[in-house]
Amino acid sequence: MFVVPRKSSQNREIHKIEVLLNEHPQHPFDLAVYGDFIFWTDWVSHAVLRADKYTGNNVVTLRKNIARPMGIVAIANDTDCKFCHIEIVEVKKFSSWKQH
Repeated sequence: MFVVPRKSSQNREIHKIEVLLNEHPQHPFDLAVYGDFIFWTDWVSHAVLRADKYTGNNVVTLRKNIARPMGIVAIANDTDCKFCHIEIVEVKKFSSWKQH
């Protein structure tokens, strides 16, 4: 998995591409960034995983055995979820990891 810095229309210079993970993402579908972590869904491992967004270390499987993991969204505990159409049960499943 690699990260490419976003390029604005005003700045056309080429940016450095930084490799975060070489081994773990087998077939990532979607990703989200929150706090110090990057989260992604993986079609081969049928899981939701996370890693340190700066180093790619500390890869943790948050949930596995998902038939078709698709999109992922990071929601903070203080987010007003009136607009969210997500089952609170699903949100709580991922709240077991602690943000430092």
